[in-house]
Amino acid sequence: MKKFLLIIAIFLTNILIANAASISVSAPKSSDINQNISVLVNLDTDSTSINSFDITLSYPNDLVSFKGYKEEGSINKLWISQPKDIGGAINFSGVIPGGVDGVYDPEKGGIQPIPLITLLFSTTNEGSGDFIIKNSNVLKNDGLGTTLSYEVNNSSIVISKLESKNSDESKVDINPPEPFEIQYIPAGLF
Repeated sequence: MKKFLLIIAIFLTNILIANAASISVSAPKSSDINQNISVLVNLDTDSTSINSFDITLSYPNDLVSFKGYKEEGSINKLWISQPKDIGGAINFSGVIPGGVDGVYDPEKGGIQPIPLITLLFSTTNEGSGDFIIKNSNVLKNDGLGTTLSYEVNNSSIVISKLESKNSDESKVDINPPEPFEIQYIPAGLF
């Protein structure tokens, strides 16, 4: 009987963990120097309606430079604090009147995580680094200001120099074009 109860407890724990709410940072796994990259911050509420969030994301400022953000595709339109760089970290907070528990996507067959924001960066140096949620607070849309419990999924990136496959590709063409003649054809002679 104890084994049976232990198996049920493990099974229920795995279900709860698998369906837990989460904030996820999605950055490219790798990039070359001098490239523009997008980092998406998603919120999976596990079917719980939320109405506000406050997030601070740190980034490897020795490898990338913050260039801004885009709201296209994001659920939030009412900022309490628009995304701003505070020395290697970006803080942003917003409210969602009426609450939201996800975004319906008919192609994926149901409710998907909430895209909170897409942050834009430019790669500046080679190396590896992390995009990490340092502080965050998400409130349920319950009228009581209850904090949503969630896990955090951070993201890493490796930046390298772009190497030419063939050294001849980097040479400049210094040969002039073949000679040609410009001909004038009067209108109506076609």
